[in-house]
Amino acid sequence: MDIFNIAVFVLSLGTILAQVFIVLVLAFIFVPLLRKQKQIKKFLQFTKENSFLFAFWVGLASIIGSLFFSDVASLLPCELCWKQRILMFPQSLMFGLAVWKKEKVIADYSILLSAIGICYSIYHYTLQMIPRDTSTCATSSFLSNCSEKLIFQFGYITIPMMTATAFALLLLFMLIHKKLK
Repeated sequence: MDIFNIAVFVLSLGTILAQVFIVLVLAFIFVPLLRKQKQIKKFLQFTKENSFLFAFWVGLASIIGSLFFSDVASLLPCELCWKQRILMFPQSLMFGLAVWKKEKVIADYSILLSAIGICYSIYHYTLQMIPRDTSTCATSSFLSNCSEKLIFQFGYITIPMMTATAFALLLLFMLIHKKLK
């Protein structure tokens, strides 16, 4: 197995684990019987207290994964990939700065960037899974086709699914930070 296949497998497995985490946390929050459990309360409080640090690591992993695919594996990003990068890349830097300076004001900015990013990711994923006219996605020698599945793991994970999951994690961490009592 070469470095590309190892990276795709690890990132895909990380995506699945992140999706399971998201579902569990949402269940912990919205199912009253679960939320009342002492250990779950502690877990949610721990998540809230460390939400910016967790968000920093998610953003950093997204940057490293994205740059690996384009710069090491030589997969050309498409137009929608670039838009998602524009929404993801600054967030890791903002979270790193927020953790360092102990500032929490960027939560609202991250919520907005992540919500827009999820929309782009879902649209992009839909283009890949239900191919149709992709004239809305420019192609050139510097861009790949948006509907092309450059990777496809476990029957559903593509790069836009990884990105949507990362944006969903960032959104979840920021909503926990802002709304959890």
